[in-house]
Amino acid sequence: MRTLFSPARTARLVLACASVAALGAAHAQMPPMRGEGAARYVCGGIGSDESTAIRAAMKDHPLSLLFARAD
Repeated sequence: MRTLFSPARTARLVLACASVAALGAAHAQMPPMRGEGAARYVCGGIGSDESTAIRAAMKDHPLSLLFARAD
């Protein structure tokens, strides 16, 4: 008898749901986009959640500048 949810199918479903949730959480923490003329940019990265979200989004933009200061 064939079951509706095999272990492999269940694992794929769980991974897909977790991936979507992780992507949504990362983008939910992004600061708002700002703009001046044709240029659009994001300022922020204070705190580990915001910093992680910005670093994850860096691959989607042609230029990334990172300014940091050691305390």
